[in-house]
Amino acid sequence: MRHAPETIAIRIGVPEGVYTILSPQRRVYTPTTEVFIAWMVMSSILLSAVALLFMRNQIRPIRRLADAAEAIGKGRDVPGFKLEGASEVRQAAAALLVMRDRLHRQMSQRTAMLAGVSHDLRTPLTRMRLQLALMKESEEARELTGDIAEMEIMLDAYLAFARGEEAEAAQSVDLSELLGEVAQAARRQNPNIELRVPKNTAVTLRRLAMKRCFSNLVGNAVRYGKKRKFRYRSAIMRSI
Repeated sequence: MRHAPETIAIRIGVPEGVYTILSPQRRVYTPTTEVFIAWMVMSSILLSAVALLFMRNQIRPIRRLADAAEAIGKGRDVPGFKLEGASEVRQAAAALLVMRDRLHRQMSQRTAMLAGVSHDLRTPLTRMRLQLALMKESEEARELTGDIAEMEIMLDAYLAFARGEEAEAAQSVDLSELLGEVAQAARRQNPNIELRVPKNTAVTLRRLAMKRCFSNLVGNAVRYGKKRKFRYRSAIMRSI
């Protein structure tokens, strides 16, 4: 069966036969479908671009807040940091700035306190140094003079740490000599201290810090240990 070229024939099989439905082509297909699809694609691209731009503007303040928090945690200042972004991000940034100011005040107070303590401690140390200078020269006087000088160096190190200055630099140290000084100082409390350490054992470390560490260990051993003996072991070398 022939029909017009601009019509569409729809055939449906039924028990009685075949029904043929003719419909104009313009009612089945319309060019507005392509226009609708094009508008949908363009709208999706536009909305995606707007969403990406919005998310970028929201993520940038969060990244800056994270960088500022990391810098403040490391003791650095963030003069160019400002409040921006969403209200929640601004609130977190404001809390971070308040925390920074509190940390600065606490560090200033700590520095002032340590400076006062250092000044108060230098006064009796100076008197002790003068009294030792008036005493006759002896081994005990030389040891006390060395202890006073070491205490003054420790006070300077504490003040430098409080001001945020550079810590003691690591250097090559003869470990046997260092442990010998620790053992010699501990023998004032108990002379029965034995030190066994290999000679000429060079180790890179912070001398004053490690000397305080070993002095504390030996002091606790002398005070609370059952045997008054400090013996060097290879485990100490490996821990350094």
